[in-house]
Amino acid sequence: MTLPAGYYQIDPEIRALVAAMNIHGFRTYASCQGHGFPVTKLPPYIAFACPVKMAALLEQRLR
Repeated sequence: MTLPAGYYQIDPEIRALVAAMNIHGFRTYASCQGHGFPVTKLPPYIAFACPVKMAALLEQRLR
């Protein structure tokens, strides 16, 4: 997948997921691939904004 220039500032291990979320209408605004060993020291995350219905559907699909 070819990513726009700004995506190369995103941590490499989470970059593809951030891009996929944006393609599907989730507006991401912060992310981190996680740091430390074990990774639970600072776990990975993606912060995003979207309509509540969209977030509920994502939650259902992830469960």
